[in-house]
Amino acid sequence: MPEWYGKFPFPGGVDILEPLLDGGWLPIPILRIGIRKQLAQRLQEMKSDSCTQAMDRKMEYVKRLKQRPIAIGKYTQDIR
Repeated sequence: MPEWYGKFPFPGGVDILEPLLDGGWLPIPILRIGIRKQLAQRLQEMKSDSCTQAMDRKMEYVKRLKQRPIAIGKYTQDIR
């Protein structure tokens, strides 16, 4: 799970929101506010004090990308 998962100001975290999101019950402006808050939080977490620290974090990300499959669902495609 990502670090931000479950860091919500109410009990239950994301588990309470998933049915509302999947069912289309939340208005678009509220979704946008939530997305902006998450992006701001992630940017704050990624903020670096030095170029060296930023480069190390970037290279770690590249390393993790290289370990992941290119197409996650490539073996589950529907062949007709």
